Amino acid sequence: MIDLHVHTTYSDGLDSLTDILAKAETIGLKSLSITDHDTCCAYNELENIDYQNIFTGTIIKGIEISSKYSGHKIELLAYNFDNHHLINKLIVRDNYRSNENMHFIIEQERIKLIHKFKNLGFVVDNYFLDNLFIDAFESSLYNSILDNNDNNYVKDKLKNNYYDSGYEFYRKCVTSPETPFYIDYSVLNMGIGEICEIIHSFDGLVFLAHPYLYGMKDFYKSLYSIYKRYSIDGIECYYNGFNKEQINNIKEFALNNNLLISGGSDYHAKSGYKNQLGFCMQGKSTIPDIIIDNWNVDIKPVSKKRHFL
Repeated sequence: MIDLHVHTTYSDGLDSLTDILAKAETIGLKSLSITDHDTCCAYNELENIDYQNIFTGTIIKGIEISSKYSGHKIELLAYNFDNHHLINKLIVRDNYRSNENMHFIIEQERIKLIHKFKNLGFVVDNYFLDNLFIDAFESSLYNSILDNNDNNYVKDKLKNNYYDSGYEFYRKCVTSPETPFYIDYSVLNMGIGEICEIIHSFDGLVFLAHPYLYGMKDFYKSLYSIYKRYSIDGIECYYNGFNKEQINNIKEFALNNNLLISGGSDYHAKSGYKNQLGFCMQGKSTIPDIIIDNWNVDIKPVSKKRHFL
């Protein structure tokens, strides 16, 4: 039983690193990877604590990196790399807070999104105009639309762009160029090729995270294009949001194209999330240990930091 996709308070998770380690030990995880969004800071903390007193399994260095493909915002999972300190410096994340041009683009795009909802006749909470840079802005805005408007009216107006949650709306509409609610955030994120080059230069592996979440048309054609064009090493096939058929189909694609397989819960410890540490397939199945063996690499230990007098 393993979990290679877990978030802590260093990104958007609600559990601290030590909380995660304790929970992983309690449920008997053999291997764990902390994959916070665009940061390896959890591994700085691991260097400075006796983490093996909390979790006796194997920790595999990891990170989830924001990227872009054909207008879609996608994520890559990187594992087992050297020197997480340099990885931290080289991976750029949403630096619009210090970049006036990026800041302006996001501000204007989110204002446009608010007005699109208003033009459809929806009641929109003014809170969002005053707080354009909150985390998960688009998801929160959409959830507010669902809460403050008649559900049947929302369904009628949005039609094929209607979803039951803000998370799905963000994934399937905001990041998809095929919808009227698309926002091009590609300026914020590094390209797949650049990320692969960085991770591979530190002897790491790169996987495409949760491929079914992106709402890409011609799914397998897009998947094949990513695989052929870029030097990704594998695909996240076991995932909490995937059903059994999806897991089997994406595994078959990976095996047929000599790609490695990874899997994780995408655990955030957030209320309303069904993601359970160590589980995939809506909590109905665990993630098999053998997938790491098939990577055929030596797992690099997270060494305790040496303190010199």
